[in-house]
Amino acid sequence: MLRLAEDNSREDFTDEYCISEIRSVAGLPDLPVRIINKNFWRMGAQVAGGYRKGRVFLAGDAAHIMPPTGGFGMNTGVQDAHNLAWKLAFVLKHNISDKLLDTYYDERAPIARQNITWSIANAKRFAEIYEAIDADDMEKLKTKLHEQHGHLNYTGLDLGFIYHSAAISSENEQTLSTTPSKYVPTTLPGSRAPHVQLLKDGQAISTLDLFEREFVLLIGSDGDQWKIAADELSQKLAIPLKVYRVADGGDLISPDNSWYDIYEITKKGAVLVRPDGHVAWRSKLMADNCKAELEGYFKKLLWK
Repeated sequence: MLRLAEDNSREDFTDEYCISEIRSVAGLPDLPVRIINKNFWRMGAQVAGGYRKGRVFLAGDAAHIMPPTGGFGMNTGVQDAHNLAWKLAFVLKHNISDKLLDTYYDERAPIARQNITWSIANAKRFAEIYEAIDADDMEKLKTKLHEQHGHLNYTGLDLGFIYHSAAISSENEQTLSTTPSKYVPTTLPGSRAPHVQLLKDGQAISTLDLFEREFVLLIGSDGDQWKIAADELSQKLAIPLKVYRVADGGDLISPDNSWYDIYEITKKGAVLVRPDGHVAWRSKLMADNCKAELEGYFKKLLWK
């Protein structure tokens, strides 16, 4: 793929020009070259004004386009589908109001913008690197190459993004767990529920193995009141909801007791995780009325 100089127009980008550039890059002035096809690509950075029109939804490149510098296009598109799939399933199968589907845009569009901003910065850095090479400016080149660590080190963007919508009981407006370059596990509502290795029926599992088709309520060793409330609500609202007690002798066991620190609750607390693995709500301590706390979230989700 050739790099088209900014002062080249499409008319200047002739077959002869392409052949000359290919031979120059290859270092073979007599290299036989046959042009099979030629097309133009323009870098873009856009997010659609909405991801839904009735029963039609946009995802992936139809919803957003971004520079390829960073490799966020596929990540962002797959995350779109991951966000939308469980919402469609719950609306179709579990009598949830289709207003839930409007939260798809509210949650995903800010992430697309975030990823686009990072990709644009990467693209600009490449242009500056080319300029430094062309100018034989070794100091600038060293600086820009050092800054390239940001091009590849962005676990905060990949894993630490935090949703905000009517389907999340947000505690603040934080959009990343820490910074773009660093991911720190958290159960702040809207974030991805962190990985912790647990034991289930004597077998090692990850907390991530628990999140797939239903809401999951994880409670501490002294959180029995949460389980009672959740069981009542599950029957009343007909919502798929599983409850796991994390404790010695519980449904799940944390061998090193790291679960409480990583999930940021006490032994009387609870964390509610959505089917897509994002935290919907949490209570670090025991509530005065567990049923009212949980019901408040689910009624908002159901719009009832």
